[in-house]
Amino acid sequence: MIRRKKFIFIILSSALLISGCGRNEAEDVQNYIQIEDGAEGFEELALDEDGAEEFDELVLAEDVDEGFDELDWKEDGDGGFRELTQEEMDLFTQFIHRMDAYGFVLSEYTGPSEVDLGEVFYSGAGFQKTLSEEEIAAYLAACNQEELYTDCVKITRSDVEKLLEERLGISLSDTDDEKIGLYIPEFDAYYHECGDTNYMEFSCVGGLANGNVYTLEFKAGMDWNYIYSDVQTILEKTESGYRFIANQSLAIP
Repeated sequence: MIRRKKFIFIILSSALLISGCGRNEAEDVQNYIQIEDGAEGFEELALDEDGAEEFDELVLAEDVDEGFDELDWKEDGDGGFRELTQEEMDLFTQFIHRMDAYGFVLSEYTGPSEVDLGEVFYSGAGFQKTLSEEEIAAYLAACNQEELYTDCVKITRSDVEKLLEERLGISLSDTDDEKIGLYIPEFDAYYHECGDTNYMEFSCVGGLANGNVYTLEFKAGMDWNYIYSDVQTILEKTESGYRFIANQSLAIP
């Protein structure tokens, strides 16, 4: 579940995303510049609208949280950022509905090692396997239980590694794999019991593109928005798909 904490996102003003089509030109975004604020990361400086100096690109601070300073920021062909088209927003909505994607917007993080893997793999992330009788017995013995009280999800270690590489660009050794579930070496897989699914339908309602980097606003579905909030997410397009860079709740603190 997303827990609100203080950090400022890069690339754009949250006000721009929240207003959706309230701004029509990407040049409006250029009235914002990101400045260095030491260990606190980024601040957003709104320049005076009347005759303010405009910037063709955002300034990347040198001292920021893991993940941000390694990005290869690219400008749009016109030398700036552009707003997403409706077609692009629809495609990102389809993307975030995927079982191997939605779990990455259910926690806040500024770098891949901070992602809550319990949320990512809670429902199996599309990799869940059927348990054999031997696996069930081994799981119950390890947990000192007599029976399974809910559904039990199994995800192989190789599938976990595959998803972490594709979606975060990291390996298992860079994470806290205990949140995935109980690892049983005999079967080289993770197991955990889960009740109701944590699946949450989000819709992309706004965003900006800057080369291969996308900053998106996802709106939470009405059924669960009292638990999961709207979020602002940074994705990087790679050869294999989209990689999650950071995620922030837009809930009022």
